[in-house]
Amino acid sequence: MKTPVCEADAKSGFLCPACQERLSKGEITDLDVEISRILHKYREQFSLEPVEVVKAIDCGKKLVILSDSDAGLLIGRGGKVAAVLAKELGKPVKIIQRTNDLRKMIEELIMPVRVLGINEVFKAGEKEWRIRIKRSDAPRLPLEMKSIESVLNNLVREKTTIAFE
Repeated sequence: MKTPVCEADAKSGFLCPACQERLSKGEITDLDVEISRILHKYREQFSLEPVEVVKAIDCGKKLVILSDSDAGLLIGRGGKVAAVLAKELGKPVKIIQRTNDLRKMIEELIMPVRVLGINEVFKAGEKEWRIRIKRSDAPRLPLEMKSIESVLNNLVREKTTIAFE
């Protein structure tokens, strides 16, 4: 299992100097540390060995967990792992797998809203992704706009914006 903090820290509840430095620099957050500890606690019960958690983002109403492994492994059979995470953290959890398929990742994040299109835009020499959505679907977005853009920036590792048409 791979989590944002090392295995020893997830077990012990204390951060080693390397992980503490990453926390101080802002590379990881307290939420990343907490999720690492919870996953380690349930590692044996849910067979979480192949799971790779990259980052956790607090989006107000929900927590979004980004995974490099199959999201189904982290969700668990019947959603049991996700339910345990939600109960321990006190908020609903959305788990998204980071893949090379940009459209799939975005659709998972903003479900039930459909994506009209994804454009690659160049502004002042910088590349940016613009995700187009129907204006009438705006009230159905599962998260706030800023939260969605923040998660997308972490997923894509490039600047993203949402445009309504």
